[in-house]
Amino acid sequence: MHLLTLSFQTWAKSDDIKNLEIEGISIGDSLLDFYTKSEISNFPITTYDKGVFNVLATNTNSELYSKLGFHVKVDDKKFIIHSIKGVKQFENRFQECIKFKDEVVKEISTILNGANFIDYVADYQDKDMGNSKAHVSRYAFPSQKGMVRVWCTQYDKKTGFNDTGAVSIASEDYIKFMQR
Repeated sequence: MHLLTLSFQTWAKSDDIKNLEIEGISIGDSLLDFYTKSEISNFPITTYDKGVFNVLATNTNSELYSKLGFHVKVDDKKFIIHSIKGVKQFENRFQECIKFKDEVVKEISTILNGANFIDYVADYQDKDMGNSKAHVSRYAFPSQKGMVRVWCTQYDKKTGFNDTGAVSIASEDYIKFMQR
C-alpha cells in the first residue's frame, strides 16, 4: 500500500511504540538526527503553560504530510522526541480523509498484532469552531508506554479551515504531561 509505506515502517511485529515511524522518525529519536540546530531554532515553537514540552512544527517535503509536529522537553539539548504528528490536508474532501484514516488504522493494527482502536467523534468546545468535529481512532499500548491516534477533522465552513487528517505517536511521558 503506497500511502502507508511512506508513513509507517516496522522491523518486527510488536507492541513497542519505538517501532512505529512517521517519515522515518520515531519516539526517542533526536531531532538533531533529522534537522540542524539552526533549522530547529527556526521552527515555530510553542511552550505549554505547564512549561514542560515545546511544540516544534515544520513544513515538510513529504508527498504524504504537509506538516510534521514534534514535542520535546523544554531545555533538552538533545531534542529527544516524545511525540510526533504528521498532518495531511484534505481541502473539503472529508470522505477521502476518512479513507486515509481507515487505511492507517488498518496498517497499524497489522504492525501491532491486531491492535484494538477505540473510535469516537469529538466536538470542538471553542465557540469559534462552530460545528467542527474530529473523527478519532485511538490505541493505547497495553504496556502503558504510549498511544497512537489517527483522526480527521471536519471543520465548520465558517472557520475557513480545510479538512485535515493526522497521525500522532506519543510517549508515556507526553501522555502523563497532557493528563495533568
